[in-house]
Parts: sequence; C-alpha cells; structure tokens
Amino acid sequence: MKNRNLLVVLWILVAGILFQQPMYAQFWNDSATHKPRLLLGLPVVDVPYWGMGAQTNANRGCVNPNCPVHAGNYVVSLWENPSMLQSLMYTQSVISGVAFGVQTGVNALIPTNTALGRLGNSLLAEFAMFGFNLVGTNQPLGSGWLHEEYHRAAMATRFISSNNPFSRFGTPGGSVSGIQDQYLRDFKAQDPAGFVRMLASGVEAQQLLARSLQVENVIHDTRLPITLYSVYEQIYSALYVTSNALGSADSVVRVVNSRERTVLERDFTGPDFTGWAYHISSPKQPYDSLGTHPTGVGINRYITTERIAAPDLSYFQRVAPLMWLNLASPLTLGINTISLDFLSPGLRMNAAMRAYMTSFGTDVGGEVFVITPEVRGIVGVHNYQNRNSSFWALEAEMFDIPLPIFSAPTTWTARIIAGTQPLNQEHRTLEGQFFGALRVRGNYPISDWFSVFVQSEAKTAGWIAGNPFLGANISLVSGVQVRSPR
Repeated sequence: MKNRNLLVVLWILVAGILFQQPMYAQFWNDSATHKPRLLLGLPVVDVPYWGMGAQTNANRGCVNPNCPVHAGNYVVSLWENPSMLQSLMYTQSVISGVAFGVQTGVNALIPTNTALGRLGNSLLAEFAMFGFNLVGTNQPLGSGWLHEEYHRAAMATRFISSNNPFSRFGTPGGSVSGIQDQYLRDFKAQDPAGFVRMLASGVEAQQLLARSLQVENVIHDTRLPITLYSVYEQIYSALYVTSNALGSADSVVRVVNSRERTVLERDFTGPDFTGWAYHISSPKQPYDSLGTHPTGVGINRYITTERIAAPDLSYFQRVAPLMWLNLASPLTLGINTISLDFLSPGLRMNAAMRAYMTSFGTDVGGEVFVITPEVRGIVGVHNYQNRNSSFWALEAEMFDIPLPIFSAPTTWTARIIAGTQPLNQEHRTLEGQFFGALRVRGNYPISDWFSVFVQSEAKTAGWIAGNPFLGANISLVSGVQVRSPR
C-alpha cells in the first residue's frame, strides 16, 4: 500500500511538472537553464565530534565503553562514524555529482534549442535521477545510508558503537544493530531528550538532504535535475512517520521479534516513530520497563501502537501528518525561483514550509529565498512545539558575501537563529529558555575549481536540525569544496 501511494503521488507530481512547464518563460526561451553547475563538499575535520567518533570506533567489540583510542580510530571513524554534517555532505556530494553527470549526458543526447527538446531533456534527466535514487538509496552514501548514519551519530555522542547495514554494497535491508541493552538503558537514563532525538534523527537526515539539494539549485544556481529526488525523500519520510502512527508496522514487529534470538542482531528501536512517541511521553520511565523480549533474552525494544498510552498515541497521530507540509512549496513542482522583476530588477524569490520531528516535539516553520544581483539569502521562522506550548524563533542566512583575505576573493556565509525552545527540551513544559545559534563559514579559493572552507558554529542548549548536540556547543569544521566555474 505504501509503495502504491508513493507512485500515485509521484505521477501527480509529474503531471504537475508537465502542466506547469509552459508557465516558465525562461524555460521555454533559454536553453542555458539546462547548463548544470558542479558543487561538491568534503568536510575532513569536524571537532569536537571527531573525538567522539574515534572513541565510538574504538569501543566496537569492546566490553569497556571507554576503550583506548589510537590514531587509526580517528582515520577509520571518518567513514565508519562520520558526524551528521559529514554524512550529509558526503551523500549530497554523491547525488550532486551524479546529477551533474546525468544532466551533462542528457544535454548531449537531447538538444535544448527548442521548447520540446528542453521539456524532453528535463523529464529524462529527472527520471534518470529518480531511478538512481531507487537503486542507490540502500547503498553506501545513499539516502538510506544517511538515514542510519544520523541515528548512529546521535548514539556516538554517548560513545555507543553500532553497525550501519548499508555500509556494504548489495545489502537489501537491515538494522542498526550490534548494540547491547545496557548502552540504551544508560543513554535514556542519562540523557532522555538525546535518546528521543536519536529516534527521530533518521528522517531528519532525509529532510535535510532534500532541503540541501533544493538550496543548491535556488541559491547556488546549480540547475541540477533533483526535483523528483528531493520530493521522493520528502514523501517517503512523511509516509514513514504517518504509517508508524497508524500502526502499519505493528504486524512486522511481531514477526521480527519471533525471529531475532540474540540481542546484538536486533535493531536499536524497530519502527523509529512508535519508539519516538513512547519515549518522548515517558522520559523518566526506566528503559527496563519495556519488559523482557518475547524470546526471553534481553529487553523488548520494539514499540507497537498497542503499547503507547491512548493520549500519547493521539498526540502522535495528530503531529505525524505535519511531515506532509514539507511538500508545500513551488520547489515541489520544479519551480526553483519566481521572477519579481516588476518589484525590483533581478529580484527572484521562492518559499517553502519545513517540518521536523524533534527531541521535544516538532519544529514547524517556513523560509523565504531571496535572490538579487547583489544578495542571496534565506529568512525563516520556527515554531518549536511540544505537547503543551509553542516557542518561536527567527532565522536568517546570507550566502557568499565577498570579504577578501590577503587579496584572495574569499567569500563568507553566515547564519543566525534566535528565539526560544522548551526548557531543557522537555515535552510537556510550559516554560521556555533562550535559544540561539551562529554559524560562519569562509571559503578560500586555491584555484578556479577548488577552495578550502572553514566553518564554525556556536549554539546555546537546544535542538538544531543536523547538529548532534543538544547542549551548548562550539564546533569547528574544515574541508574542501569543488565548484565548477559558470
């Protein structure tokens, strides 16, 4: 049923693209709209997370949760325990690179000097990328791999080692496994908000991936065929959350529970969001209260809707459909920007709704993209909601601000968020606390194609999509960017 619904929605989307294309004056009159731009990022260093990833890697197969860390653990952890930012940029770069190659190849096959050619070119490129997603999602660096890495990155903040089933090619499915009950017991007892965030972070990754690809096209004008790819990720995420709320996975849980005889072969939670609904509503309830696994070995980790208290399930079923708001944007129909020359020459804009499941409840908001000949930026609003109240914040981000260093044309990107979130990330509190974050990134070019970037982000205690730390934190990231000249 889920796959059939997904196909129906995708066909509606394709129909929308077909009917909307005649509205693009530029699309029908400018073949340059199909000239793609390559934009890749490779973050090498992400501290302080790197030390946590190395310790987590050292703990693999070790009874003591603080095993000695060696230089090799730092190297291996770059792949086996990447940070949230690293895994997102790895996957985003693979998708962008493939999309660049697909669009370049399709341009060679289908000339874009006629309106019909441009339409056929766009559809072939979009469906080629959609096919790549279907084939590659559960392969290394695919979106399925990214989904699991976000779970694992949240665990790594507690030095919990685990396995990503999609780190090997040809794996049809699997679980984030290899985790003793004791580690999950301690995690929930010591950091209940972080434990809940761990459960929701997989879908957080997919939503961030879709948004990051959209930002590439809108802000950086990459002109890549990623509309269907991004929308698929958003639809899949919404279906996953809502199907969990409706109990679609309950029968699967019963079958899997009867087959898994050992603790280490089990997934860390089973269905992500029945677990989220259960644990967000009972932060002080000991992990052992889940009871004994049906086999008599270990804790009964997997949550079905029958195990969630009626008021908590009602709350879950009320907020789960919010995930569909991520489709509320012209970007869903492939409209990257809307020209507003009648207001100001060169002004282009767009807008999108955003929704995430969080450590305290939900983050529902929106953002507006603004592009002028001089400025490229995003302004947005967040409504952070827990069970009983709403907390608001504003966000603004400016991209590629020229500010030379040593005569080199260095560019800077800055983002600021300021507002309030629930006190201590609590699910039911009416009290708020100040929440703020500032991120600054500098790109120093070393050639026409390559630049070195350094990024620093400082935040107060609170939740940010893509940041594994719920406490106050300062992080420093450095790496290499590839950007083809226009």
